[in-house]
Amino acid sequence: MLLLSAGAIAYLPFYLQAHQADLEAAAGRALGRSVATDGVTLGWLVQPRPALSIVLKGLRVSNPDGAADWALGPHLLESERVDVTLDLRALLQRQIRIDQLVIRGARLMLQTTSDGRANWQLEAAKGKDAGDISLLVPTVQVIDSEIAFAAAKGLVRRADVTRLQLVGLGAEPLVLEAELLINETPLTLSASAGATDAPTGAQDAARWPFQVQARSADTRVELNGSAPAPFDSTGLDARLQVQGPTASPLGQIVGIRGLPAGPFRLDTGLTWDGRTLQANAINGSSEADVLPAPLSISDGEISVSTDGPWSVRIAGTLGDRLGTLHLTPVATSEADARTSNARTSDARTTGAVAIEATLADGRFDGELRPASGAARALLSGTLDVGTLNLEEIAQGKAARRDAQVISGSAVTKTNSATGPTWTDRPLPFAALTRLDADLDLAAETLTWQRMTMRGLKARAKLRDGRLQLDGVRLALPGLTLTGQGVVEAGRRSPALTLKLNTDRIDVPQALSMLPRGPALGGDIVGLSLDATAGGETPAALIRALSGTLKARSVRLLPPAERGRKATPIELTGPNLRVAAGKAVSLETGLAVVGQTLDLTLTGGTLADLLPAGRSWPLIDVAAQTRIDRHRVAIRGHLGPLAAIRAGRDLRLDLTLADDTGLTGALTGELARLDGLAGNQLQARFAAKSLAALHPGLPAQPFSATARVRGQTGQLELLDLKAGSAGSDIAGEVRIGLGARARIDADLNAEVLDLTPFLVSKQSGADGGGAPRAGRDGRGEQPLPLDGLKAFDGSIKLHAAQVQLDDFDMNDGALEASLDAGHLVLSADAAQGGLSVDLELRPRQTDWRLDLHHKGKVDLGRLIKAKNQQALSNVPVAVEIRLSGVGASMPALLRSADGRVELILGAGQLDRKVSRLPFGGVVFSLLDTLNPVDLADVDIRRDLFSLRCAVLQFDVADGIATSTRGLAVQTDTLNVLGGGAIKLETGEIALRFKTVKRTGIGLSLLGLADRFIVVTGTLKAPRATIDRRDLIVEGAAAWATSGLSLVADQIIGRLTAFGSPCETVLRRQ
Repeated sequence: MLLLSAGAIAYLPFYLQAHQADLEAAAGRALGRSVATDGVTLGWLVQPRPALSIVLKGLRVSNPDGAADWALGPHLLESERVDVTLDLRALLQRQIRIDQLVIRGARLMLQTTSDGRANWQLEAAKGKDAGDISLLVPTVQVIDSEIAFAAAKGLVRRADVTRLQLVGLGAEPLVLEAELLINETPLTLSASAGATDAPTGAQDAARWPFQVQARSADTRVELNGSAPAPFDSTGLDARLQVQGPTASPLGQIVGIRGLPAGPFRLDTGLTWDGRTLQANAINGSSEADVLPAPLSISDGEISVSTDGPWSVRIAGTLGDRLGTLHLTPVATSEADARTSNARTSDARTTGAVAIEATLADGRFDGELRPASGAARALLSGTLDVGTLNLEEIAQGKAARRDAQVISGSAVTKTNSATGPTWTDRPLPFAALTRLDADLDLAAETLTWQRMTMRGLKARAKLRDGRLQLDGVRLALPGLTLTGQGVVEAGRRSPALTLKLNTDRIDVPQALSMLPRGPALGGDIVGLSLDATAGGETPAALIRALSGTLKARSVRLLPPAERGRKATPIELTGPNLRVAAGKAVSLETGLAVVGQTLDLTLTGGTLADLLPAGRSWPLIDVAAQTRIDRHRVAIRGHLGPLAAIRAGRDLRLDLTLADDTGLTGALTGELARLDGLAGNQLQARFAAKSLAALHPGLPAQPFSATARVRGQTGQLELLDLKAGSAGSDIAGEVRIGLGARARIDADLNAEVLDLTPFLVSKQSGADGGGAPRAGRDGRGEQPLPLDGLKAFDGSIKLHAAQVQLDDFDMNDGALEASLDAGHLVLSADAAQGGLSVDLELRPRQTDWRLDLHHKGKVDLGRLIKAKNQQALSNVPVAVEIRLSGVGASMPALLRSADGRVELILGAGQLDRKVSRLPFGGVVFSLLDTLNPVDLADVDIRRDLFSLRCAVLQFDVADGIATSTRGLAVQTDTLNVLGGGAIKLETGEIALRFKTVKRTGIGLSLLGLADRFIVVTGTLKAPRATIDRRDLIVEGAAAWATSGLSLVADQIIGRLTAFGSPCETVLRRQ
């Protein structure tokens, strides 16, 4: 027997080669399809037990029907090599038992045809030779192979088999272990079926248990359950559990890309009774980053029947908001009712899905029609989100994102530094090309922080990747937006078009949406946005954005002090323009405090503002305005834009010029925009005429420079230097910007020439010393003193030399303080010889003025002359006390009360004295008294010999009356008189009586013992000889009292001897 067995075994290789075709045919009959090999070889194994090894090379197992159109080719299996190990002991017992089957380099191609046939369904051939070979394989191994699956319609799916081992075919338990690579995603698979201790045939009496576990990265799938019999799915009862940090690996395995990241979990029961597949008791959760809040499924059911409708019902929460989802098929009759193309009315389903979904008080009712032919799937219905708090959603997403960053910081630290920013990530435009949609959108209330949006409405129509939003309406605090938008996602490059309008924006209400909005009032009228863009990423859209944002008008009201009216800021036709690849510009008309200008701001491109851009290093500024009919241009730049966003380190370089020659510049850096501390600027201004600053200033050149430094709550003008004509000023000025502005100045001057500022342009050599202050054709003009109420402050000014026309004073000093409109001023000069004290108090509707001026000086030392030595010393004493109340200069003069006194001593009086207060009256009188036509008398026309002069007036209700008399004494005459002056108009009504001094022998041509009348105004007095004696009749009413005193009391005291000046002074 042993010899026969040995002989049979020795003959077996020759037998296999001789009968290869018979073996292929026998295998084909067992499999029910054609089997072919390239060659068969025989080998022997000693370990672990003696065995016979058959190697099949180039094995090919065909599909069952070679004539069918199989997408993957004609074969079910193609293998480079198959090792079949036979049990030698069984072979000696005349039995064929395969211990192990090892398949290498194989391609298993699973396919289905359009009529539902599958190529893996094995069906043994029928006939007398069909049972020659029985395949029982305890162990199957597949190494370095490929599995491909192709449905009749759809994509071909492939899996690379690194290692697969199946143990237990024909005996329990059946165990599968595999390592696969599907769509470049590794998958580890482990499965077992059948009871471990079940005897052969026991599965017929008990259920057949199974367990399947799959793992890809950290994502796991478990399927545990049982079936009535091995590989019999009818009566299936199982539990499916899936969980992991992300569903992306599972999505890649099944061919779904782009599943959102985030941990998830799914747990459900599965049953199949031969007619209905049901998933029940579904529960799970997801924290995908695309979700606005964590999703939790508390209950659910999916039922799919082979002969009836299917349904899906899920309940759960999104965040803390309860939600439900119900899906059912749409019957043909219902579908026909919704379309106009119905052809049948039976109850068969069309494939359309009715969708009912709720979330809190939001609801969606509609249906989804599947794609058919060239038509895309269509989603239609009504979506009303109800009330939604967007801030809570964002906070939830941020919290989950932060948690993910913390948990994965060690892993992602390197990648995050090099990953793309949000601007470079493609937007999901492709999702708009997957289906069509007709939706009515609505929201009752959307809230975000302090912003509440109400009554959102829109109609959305999506066709072939083109999304059109019409009838958009959204109410925000202070405004209502309307408009439309279009998204073209089906084009090669997606494009967007947006048009929005609002009739009016209430600025305070709109700013209430901001947590720290500025306290502004006002409104914006006729705002509109028209924009287009194209690109697949936010960055591309920003680079291609073109459009305008404009309004008809903008009126802003900044906060004002209590009791005061706000000063409006008005913009006319503001227009913000953006063009692809070009600089962003803003053009507007601007009006503030009656001053208007045309302003243009030009920055960089929008692309510069992207994370990889260079931002805007500079913003160009160009403005045009008119000041007192003069055109003024402001140009320059500020920047960078990053400094504006950061609120610090903003550089300025601005210049100013007008058509009068005024130029200026402001350069430097603002260290911070929310405060003044640390700001450093250089200011420079110059002009050919001071009149460029104000028409009332003299036409003489000036220049000024200063270093502007910011401190907490104030600005400092340091190193201030200003010059105009012969004047110079230097020092420091501090401007406090608290609740009430304050200006404090400490200035010094070598020379301060006040002549151009205090002497009227029309005053000639013979003009009066006091300007006329009366009504003009426009009526009384209020005093421009309201500005004194706007701020407080103080000033200290010292001038080594003060010049006033033909007078020169040394050592001038001025101190003033201002408190809530109350001005107190004190000044002195000529080493204290002259002083002025002024106090101005605001009242409810007018002002009160108190003025005290006094001095004792030598006019000879004050008057500027080419030959200073020719001037004699003329002592002068002056004192003026005036008080008045009024809102205008005429009103102040009408109400003035007080006293004026001017005393001149003996000496040669220069005509320049006529420019002093009341000096014109004195010189008009002296011109009349001076016998200039006497050839034997040498008298210079610019010098007058004066013994003395006294002018005194008591002022009441704006009328200055010489109650004690006016006196003049020359070398030849004594003069005594009086009268009145109306301060409001400057009108003069004076009468004088002359008498020849005792001992004077000259003929005075009738001047002696005559009357002289002085009329006109202080600015232009006129003196004439009146031979009719003193006549009071016909004089103005305001002058009657003063002239009566001259006639009744003063003239009677005039004598030819003595001093009339002493006569007047003695009456005091």
